[in-house]
Amino acid sequence: MANMGIISSSILDKIEAYIDGTIDTLLMKYDRKIVTDVLLKEALMSPKDGNYKPFHEALIPGELFRFQAFFRSFSTTLGQGIFEFISREIPKGNEKWVVVKKGIFPVTSSKNINEIISDHIDYLEKSKLSDDKDYTIPEFPNPNSKDLIDQTVDLYLKDIDNNEYFIEIKSPKPNKGQIKDTKRDLLLLKASYPNSNIRLSFTFNPWGEDRDKYNWSYPKYFFNLKDPKSVLIGSEFWDFLGGAGTYSELLDLFGKIGEKRKDEIRSKLLSN
Repeated sequence: MANMGIISSSILDKIEAYIDGTIDTLLMKYDRKIVTDVLLKEALMSPKDGNYKPFHEALIPGELFRFQAFFRSFSTTLGQGIFEFISREIPKGNEKWVVVKKGIFPVTSSKNINEIISDHIDYLEKSKLSDDKDYTIPEFPNPNSKDLIDQTVDLYLKDIDNNEYFIEIKSPKPNKGQIKDTKRDLLLLKASYPNSNIRLSFTFNPWGEDRDKYNWSYPKYFFNLKDPKSVLIGSEFWDFLGGAGTYSELLDLFGKIGEKRKDEIRSKLLSN
Protein backbone atom coordinates (compact mmCIF):
# COMPACT_ATOMS: atom_id res chain seq x y z
CA MET A 1 0.00 0.00 0.00
CA ALA A 2 1.57 3.27 -1.17
CA ASN A 3 1.24 6.05 1.33
CA MET A 4 2.51 9.62 1.58
CA GLY A 5 0.28 10.66 4.46
CA ILE A 6 0.55 10.89 8.22
CA ILE A 7 0.08 7.19 9.00
CA SER A 8 2.84 4.93 7.67
CA SER A 9 2.05 2.22 5.12
CA SER A 10 3.08 -0.53 7.53
CA ILE A 11 0.69 0.69 10.24
CA LEU A 12 -2.15 1.14 7.75
CA ASP A 13 -1.56 -2.42 6.57
CA LYS A 14 -1.71 -3.71 10.16
CA ILE A 15 -4.94 -1.85 10.83
CA GLU A 16 -6.51 -3.05 7.58
CA ALA A 17 -5.53 -6.66 8.33
CA TYR A 18 -7.02 -6.40 11.83
CA ILE A 19 -10.31 -4.99 10.55
CA ASP A 20 -10.46 -7.58 7.76
CA GLY A 21 -9.92 -10.34 10.31
CA THR A 22 -12.75 -8.99 12.45
CA ILE A 23 -15.09 -8.85 9.46
CA ASP A 24 -14.12 -12.41 8.48
CA THR A 25 -14.99 -13.68 11.96
CA LEU A 26 -18.36 -11.93 12.01
CA LEU A 27 -19.26 -13.01 8.47
CA MET A 28 -18.66 -16.61 9.48
CA LYS A 29 -20.77 -16.10 12.60
CA TYR A 30 -23.72 -14.77 10.60
CA ASP A 31 -23.24 -16.52 7.23
CA ARG A 32 -26.69 -17.88 6.34
CA LYS A 33 -25.08 -21.05 4.99
CA ILE A 34 -23.85 -21.79 8.50
CA VAL A 35 -26.48 -20.17 10.72
CA THR A 36 -30.09 -20.49 9.58
CA ASP A 37 -32.63 -17.70 9.94
CA VAL A 38 -34.50 -19.83 12.47
CA LEU A 39 -31.44 -20.24 14.69
CA LEU A 40 -30.63 -16.54 14.40
CA LYS A 41 -34.16 -15.52 15.35
CA GLU A 42 -34.06 -17.86 18.32
CA ALA A 43 -30.85 -16.19 19.47
CA LEU A 44 -31.99 -12.60 18.90
CA MET A 45 -35.55 -13.05 20.12
CA SER A 46 -34.92 -15.41 23.03
CA PRO A 47 -37.58 -15.12 25.79
CA LYS A 48 -35.09 -16.84 28.09
CA ASP A 49 -32.69 -13.91 27.72
CA GLY A 50 -35.43 -11.28 27.90
CA ASN A 51 -35.13 -10.43 24.19
CA TYR A 52 -38.55 -11.61 23.01
CA LYS A 53 -40.02 -9.03 20.60
CA PRO A 54 -43.07 -10.58 18.94
CA PHE A 55 -44.11 -7.47 17.00
CA HIS A 56 -40.61 -7.03 15.55
CA GLU A 57 -40.45 -10.70 14.63
CA ALA A 58 -43.84 -10.56 12.91
CA LEU A 59 -42.91 -7.59 10.72
CA ILE A 60 -39.19 -7.82 9.93
CA PRO A 61 -37.81 -10.21 7.27
CA GLY A 62 -35.32 -12.75 8.59
CA GLU A 63 -32.41 -11.47 6.46
CA LEU A 64 -32.71 -8.06 8.09
CA PHE A 65 -32.24 -9.68 11.49
CA ARG A 66 -28.98 -11.04 10.12
CA PHE A 67 -27.81 -7.59 9.05
CA GLN A 68 -28.92 -6.15 12.38
CA ALA A 69 -27.00 -8.81 14.30
CA PHE A 70 -23.91 -8.27 12.14
CA PHE A 71 -24.07 -4.50 12.63
CA ARG A 72 -24.57 -4.76 16.39
CA SER A 73 -21.70 -7.22 16.76
CA PHE A 74 -19.41 -5.10 14.62
CA SER A 75 -20.28 -1.96 16.59
CA THR A 76 -19.43 -3.73 19.84
CA THR A 77 -16.17 -5.10 18.43
CA LEU A 78 -15.31 -1.69 17.04
CA GLY A 79 -15.49 -0.15 20.50
CA GLN A 80 -13.94 -2.98 22.50
CA GLY A 81 -11.34 -4.29 20.07
CA ILE A 82 -10.65 -2.37 16.88
CA PHE A 83 -10.40 1.12 18.37
CA GLU A 84 -8.15 -0.07 21.19
CA PHE A 85 -5.88 -1.81 18.67
CA ILE A 86 -5.71 1.27 16.44
CA SER A 87 -5.09 3.59 19.40
CA ARG A 88 -1.93 1.64 20.24
CA GLU A 89 -0.71 1.29 16.65
CA ILE A 90 -1.10 4.92 15.54
CA PRO A 91 1.29 6.46 18.14
CA LYS A 92 4.01 3.95 17.21
CA GLY A 93 4.41 5.81 13.94
CA ASN A 94 4.67 9.22 15.61
CA GLU A 95 8.21 10.13 16.65
CA LYS A 96 6.76 12.24 19.46
CA TRP A 97 5.96 9.11 21.50
CA VAL A 98 8.72 6.96 23.01
CA VAL A 99 6.46 4.66 25.08
CA VAL A 100 3.06 3.39 23.95
CA LYS A 101 1.19 0.66 25.82
CA LYS A 102 -1.91 -0.56 27.56
CA GLY A 103 -0.80 -1.46 31.04
CA ILE A 104 -1.29 -2.03 34.72
CA PHE A 105 0.08 0.60 37.08
CA PRO A 106 0.32 0.53 40.87
CA VAL A 107 -1.74 3.30 42.46
CA THR A 108 -2.20 4.38 46.05
CA SER A 109 -5.02 2.93 48.13
CA SER A 110 -4.43 5.22 51.09
CA LYS A 111 -7.49 6.41 52.95
CA ASN A 112 -6.73 10.14 52.79
CA ILE A 113 -6.39 10.11 48.99
CA ASN A 114 -9.54 8.07 48.49
CA GLU A 115 -11.51 10.40 50.73
CA ILE A 116 -10.44 13.44 48.70
CA ILE A 117 -11.38 11.70 45.45
CA SER A 118 -14.75 10.59 46.82
CA ASP A 119 -15.55 14.10 48.08
CA HIS A 120 -14.61 15.62 44.72
CA ILE A 121 -16.72 13.12 42.75
CA ASP A 122 -19.66 13.65 45.11
CA TYR A 123 -19.39 17.40 44.55
CA LEU A 124 -19.31 16.97 40.76
CA GLU A 125 -22.27 14.60 40.81
CA LYS A 126 -24.44 16.77 43.04
CA SER A 127 -23.61 19.90 41.04
CA LYS A 128 -24.88 18.17 37.87
CA LEU A 129 -24.78 20.75 35.04
CA SER A 130 -24.55 23.98 37.01
CA ASP A 131 -22.85 26.84 35.15
CA ASP A 132 -20.39 27.59 37.95
CA LYS A 133 -19.16 24.02 38.48
CA ASP A 134 -15.47 23.80 39.35
CA TYR A 135 -13.82 20.86 37.59
CA THR A 136 -10.34 21.68 38.94
CA ILE A 137 -8.47 18.53 39.99
CA PRO A 138 -7.92 18.54 43.77
CA GLU A 139 -4.51 19.06 45.32
CA PHE A 140 -3.39 15.71 46.66
CA PRO A 141 -1.22 15.43 49.81
CA ASN A 142 1.25 12.62 50.31
CA PRO A 143 -0.53 9.31 50.87
CA ASN A 144 -0.81 8.35 54.52
CA SER A 145 -0.01 4.73 53.72
CA LYS A 146 2.22 2.84 51.30
CA ASP A 147 -0.50 0.39 50.32
CA LEU A 148 -0.96 -0.01 46.57
CA ILE A 149 -3.47 -1.59 44.22
CA ASP A 150 -3.19 -2.32 40.50
CA GLN A 151 -4.93 0.00 38.07
CA THR A 152 -5.40 -0.86 34.38
CA VAL A 153 -5.34 2.02 31.90
CA ASP A 154 -6.47 1.83 28.26
CA LEU A 155 -3.51 3.78 26.92
CA TYR A 156 -0.27 5.04 28.44
CA LEU A 157 1.98 7.39 26.48
CA LYS A 158 5.32 9.00 27.22
CA ASP A 159 6.70 11.63 24.86
CA ILE A 160 10.25 12.66 24.01
CA ASP A 161 10.17 15.27 26.79
CA ASN A 162 9.18 12.63 29.39
CA ASN A 163 5.61 13.91 29.66
CA GLU A 164 3.32 11.05 30.66
CA TYR A 165 -0.33 10.59 29.66
CA PHE A 166 -2.93 8.21 31.04
CA ILE A 167 -5.87 7.96 28.63
CA GLU A 168 -9.16 6.17 29.11
CA ILE A 169 -11.02 5.37 25.88
CA LYS A 170 -14.78 5.17 26.32
CA SER A 171 -17.95 4.82 24.30
CA PRO A 172 -19.23 8.31 23.41
CA LYS A 173 -22.49 7.52 25.24
CA PRO A 174 -21.37 5.91 28.52
CA ASN A 175 -23.80 5.37 31.35
CA LYS A 176 -23.45 7.31 34.59
CA GLY A 177 -21.75 4.49 36.49
CA GLN A 178 -19.16 3.93 33.76
CA ILE A 179 -18.14 7.56 33.51
CA LYS A 180 -18.09 7.98 37.29
CA ASP A 181 -15.76 4.99 37.63
CA THR A 182 -13.57 6.39 34.86
CA LYS A 183 -13.25 9.68 36.73
CA ARG A 184 -12.23 7.84 39.90
CA ASP A 185 -9.65 5.73 38.03
CA LEU A 186 -8.07 8.76 36.38
CA LEU A 187 -7.91 10.69 39.65
CA LEU A 188 -6.19 7.76 41.35
CA LEU A 189 -3.61 7.75 38.58
CA LYS A 190 -3.12 11.51 38.93
CA ALA A 191 -2.76 11.24 42.72
CA SER A 192 -0.20 8.44 42.33
CA TYR A 193 1.73 10.06 39.46
CA PRO A 194 1.41 13.81 40.20
CA ASN A 195 3.37 14.96 37.15
CA SER A 196 1.27 12.95 34.72
CA ASN A 197 -1.55 14.12 32.47
CA ILE A 198 -4.94 12.41 32.47
CA ARG A 199 -7.42 12.37 29.61
CA LEU A 200 -10.85 10.95 28.83
CA SER A 201 -11.28 10.23 25.12
CA PHE A 202 -14.13 9.44 22.73
CA THR A 203 -13.19 7.93 19.37
CA PHE A 204 -15.96 9.79 17.56
CA ASN A 205 -18.68 12.35 18.21
CA PRO A 206 -22.24 11.06 17.58
CA TRP A 207 -23.38 14.67 17.02
CA GLY A 208 -20.95 15.39 14.16
CA GLU A 209 -17.51 16.92 13.81
CA ASP A 210 -18.13 19.99 15.99
CA ARG A 211 -17.03 19.11 19.56
CA ASP A 212 -19.25 21.86 20.99
CA LYS A 213 -22.31 19.91 19.81
CA TYR A 214 -21.44 16.82 21.84
CA ASN A 215 -24.56 16.38 23.93
CA TRP A 216 -24.47 13.35 26.25
CA SER A 217 -25.17 14.53 29.78
CA TYR A 218 -23.35 12.04 32.02
CA PRO A 219 -19.77 12.91 30.98
CA LYS A 220 -20.63 16.56 31.63
CA TYR A 221 -21.30 15.71 35.26
CA PHE A 222 -17.70 14.64 35.86
CA PHE A 223 -15.54 16.15 33.09
CA ASN A 224 -15.11 19.61 31.62
CA LEU A 225 -16.03 18.93 28.02
CA LYS A 226 -15.01 22.44 27.01
CA ASP A 227 -11.40 21.66 27.89
CA PRO A 228 -9.44 19.56 25.33
CA LYS A 229 -6.83 18.95 28.04
CA SER A 230 -9.50 17.06 29.95
CA VAL A 231 -11.47 15.37 27.17
CA LEU A 232 -10.44 14.48 23.61
CA ILE A 233 -13.34 13.99 21.20
CA GLY A 234 -13.21 12.40 17.75
CA SER A 235 -10.58 13.96 15.50
CA GLU A 236 -8.84 15.57 18.50
CA PHE A 237 -8.11 12.13 19.93
CA TRP A 238 -6.76 10.55 16.76
CA ASP A 239 -4.75 13.62 15.75
CA PHE A 240 -3.30 13.78 19.29
CA LEU A 241 -2.01 10.24 18.82
CA GLY A 242 -0.72 10.44 15.28
CA GLY A 243 -0.49 14.09 14.29
CA ALA A 244 -2.75 16.42 12.31
CA GLY A 245 -4.58 14.58 9.55
CA THR A 246 -4.63 11.17 11.27
CA TYR A 247 -8.41 11.16 11.74
CA SER A 248 -9.05 11.90 8.05
CA GLU A 249 -6.67 9.14 6.97
CA LEU A 250 -8.38 6.64 9.27
CA LEU A 251 -11.78 7.51 7.81
CA ASP A 252 -10.34 7.07 4.32
CA LEU A 253 -9.01 3.64 5.28
CA PHE A 254 -12.35 2.54 6.73
CA GLY A 255 -14.04 3.75 3.55
CA LYS A 256 -11.60 1.79 1.39
CA ILE A 257 -12.21 -1.40 3.37
CA GLY A 258 -15.98 -0.88 3.21
CA GLU A 259 -15.88 -0.42 -0.55
CA LYS A 260 -13.65 -3.48 -0.98
CA ARG A 261 -15.88 -5.78 1.06
CA LYS A 262 -19.42 -4.49 0.58
CA ASP A 263 -20.37 -7.02 -2.12
CA GLU A 264 -18.95 -9.90 -0.09
CA ILE A 265 -20.86 -8.80 3.01
CA ARG A 266 -24.14 -8.62 1.08
CA SER A 267 -23.49 -12.00 -0.49
CA LYS A 268 -22.59 -13.76 2.77
CA LEU A 269 -25.55 -12.38 4.67
CA LEU A 270 -28.23 -12.59 1.99
CA SER A 271 -27.35 -15.40 -0.44
CA ASN A 272 -29.26 -18.68 -0.28
